[in-house]
Amino acid sequence: MVENEIKESLDLNLSNLWNYGEWLSRNTLNANIGNYFLDEFNNYFLSVIKYTKLDYLKLLKCQIDIIKQRSQIEKNFWENERSVIQAYSKEEAINALLRVTKIDEKISRIEQFVNGLSYD
Repeated sequence: MVENEIKESLDLNLSNLWNYGEWLSRNTLNANIGNYFLDEFNNYFLSVIKYTKLDYLKLLKCQIDIIKQRSQIEKNFWENERSVIQAYSKEEAINALLRVTKIDEKISRIEQFVNGLSYD
């Protein structure tokens, strides 16, 4: 919102966003709330900030691209760290063994997160 200069004004009352839960509870059967909370919130959010779904998808794609770029930097760091550890002597390698395992897990979590991103 900051990047796109969306500010509260006479035409835009951002308190409506904070009261979304109240609005949703009045307009949704409680049993079905989990099935479409995000879709309903996205539509509500767009109506409050007066954006189209296309505007929203463009912004979301941009944010996903930024996350993917940052994740590659992070993965490169951890892959380099793994290479450094693999060059250790036997004693250094034993001391670093737990760290290597955690590094592989971190790379995997980054990949899982990025692979789960979608803007459609």
